[in-house]
Amino acid sequence: MKQLLVLSVLLLSFSIFFTACAAKSPVSQDTPQADKTLSQVIFNFKSSYNDRSVLTFWRKIEADGTKGERFFVGGGTTFSLMMNLPFPPFAPKTVELEAGRYYLDSYQVPIEGGKYCVSEGTHYTQRNGWDDTKGQPKYLSFTVEEGSGLTLPEVVFNGCEPTINDTQKVFTLGAVFNK
Repeated sequence: MKQLLVLSVLLLSFSIFFTACAAKSPVSQDTPQADKTLSQVIFNFKSSYNDRSVLTFWRKIEADGTKGERFFVGGGTTFSLMMNLPFPPFAPKTVELEAGRYYLDSYQVPIEGGKYCVSEGTHYTQRNGWDDTKGQPKYLSFTVEEGSGLTLPEVVFNGCEPTINDTQKVFTLGAVFNK
């Protein structure tokens, strides 16, 4: 009984620690919102394998060309990622973002046998979905207008290969996805 209590406390401590160390949310909770107009953006990225969510990492390109903080959408919670739990079933995710240009920094797609297809083989903090020499995204980007909502086109991954149905030309495709 004592061991179970110790294990529970240890597990709770790890989950709090890993949640605190996680990739940041798109808009920090401590940022004053009075001077910022946020737009709701609906993300639709899924795996064709068992209709699962895809973990995507995004960054904003600032006006001066610098890259903003990395944040993630989809793929479950930080705790489920740390515990290597399966990604949840797909459901569109709504995120509030500031106006500006955002690009897909990297992604992780669930495939058969509990494995994942990853956009680049390094740790997510070392991946770079922006082609610095060409000044364009490697995968894709989109622009959020101030105060207006945006529903991103559906992107379905079959393994690492995406199918993008973008009839409205919302995305700017980079060299990797523009085949």
